[in-house]
Amino acid sequence: REELVVDSNGERHWQLVSKVPLAGENGEIGGLIGIVTDITKQKDAEEARERERVLLRTILDHIPNAICVKDKDHRKILVIQAQVERMNEHIGPHTEEELLGKTDFEICPPHLAEDYFREDQRVLRDGATMVNRPMSHIDMKGQRHWELISKIPMRNEKCEIVGLVGVSTDISALREVEEKLAESESKFRLLAENARDIVFRYGLVPVPHYEY
Repeated sequence: REELVVDSNGERHWQLVSKVPLAGENGEIGGLIGIVTDITKQKDAEEARERERVLLRTILDHIPNAICVKDKDHRKILVIQAQVERMNEHIGPHTEEELLGKTDFEICPPHLAEDYFREDQRVLRDGATMVNRPMSHIDMKGQRHWELISKIPMRNEKCEIVGLVGVSTDISALREVEEKLAESESKFRLLAENARDIVFRYGLVPVPHYEY
């Protein structure tokens, strides 16, 4: 078992302790054999990795982008809070536990799952990288949403593709503003092209005075 020991200098040391009974010739227990292995470096490394994991997860869960990591079988192996909230808003309530280990076909509407699958295949099969591709879909309330989708292959130490990382940025509000501006510009152009009178703007430019 693992034991934590504090020495006279106040420093912590982790030990892996094993104890085996020592039997005599007549079978009676006459003592024990103790084996102690110092595992302080190993425990320190484990604690450092755990701190890094917690820090990374905290950062990921507080950024606005939705991030999802999938393995080669298209199953989700990491989803962050923004991704859970985005999916709850668009396709219905799910928890992180319900999403992990699932493919898009088990969660999303068929047409949307097909779109995601085709994109994922290009990344997983061909190693292609997709950056900021605009994509739209209709949520369960009939509202259209626009996203910028980026997907990159995830490789192991042998440079083999073992999955992908997907990042989604919601640009629905921006698209709505762009569409309203385009509509306004179209109306203004139509008005200008069909106006019979000359359209001009008054300014505060002084009228020149000529002497004859």
